[in-house]
Amino acid sequence: MKDHTKTSSWKGYTYDELKFRRILTTTKIELEKNVIAERIDNIKGGHMFSNKGGWLTKAAGALDYVDYAAIAYGIGKRLIRLFHHKK
Repeated sequence: MKDHTKTSSWKGYTYDELKFRRILTTTKIELEKNVIAERIDNIKGGHMFSNKGGWLTKAAGALDYVDYAAIAYGIGKRLIRLFHHKK
């Protein structure tokens, strides 16, 4: 294994760089909190039988493409198992 302590010229972050990274991380966390809160409001805000869209519409609006992919994978896996059973 190579010993990087002797060859590395990196001295670490300066105080200003650490301060900037902390502010950046805090900002990212706050933005994600707002996104999560908005998604929860989308799900909770709808009435089940309203004309503007029910709870299913609100829940679908809160999902990302990754969530859709995971749901499709689960359904596809079950369908394949159902139709390709051993005889």
